[in-house]
Amino acid sequence: MNDQNFDQFANDVLEKASEILTANNILPGGQPFSHNNRAWKCFSKSWKCIYAFEDGEVYYRLGKTTPRKGLHRGKELLVIELVMDGHKKQAFLPLLAQKNQIESKLGTTLEREQPKAEATGKYRFKLFLPYFLVKEGNIRTAAEKLAGLIATTKPVLNKSGVV
Repeated sequence: MNDQNFDQFANDVLEKASEILTANNILPGGQPFSHNNRAWKCFSKSWKCIYAFEDGEVYYRLGKTTPRKGLHRGKELLVIELVMDGHKKQAFLPLLAQKNQIESKLGTTLEREQPKAEATGKYRFKLFLPYFLVKEGNIRTAAEKLAGLIATTKPVLNKSGVV
């Protein structure tokens, strides 16, 4: 799939996830993901950032990747990340304490950054999905996974002061 098609797929996933979250009263006032009135922000053709908090330093992102190391080395994947860089005490540690419960609700495991990356202040949880979802145009499954990650982590982050 070329970058233009992936870009449209990602936009459609974000729109569908927003609908799911609004219907379940997870996003206030029926508003889409926002940060300064931007629904999402594209840093590159392979990543979309999703702001579900007023604090723009904690956000979700949807993208494609082919890891060079680890369990998924060499595989093309769709990835959903919760980025909490520099927010160890306020965001990362409260989620880490509930990681097993979050994974149980999601029905899948969340992967962390490597210890060397965390030592530099990069705190992220990643949810990997097979890239064939993009090739098949399976927007619903990807949107449900994204919405599920937000629905299970946002309340924990809100309680710890990330709003």
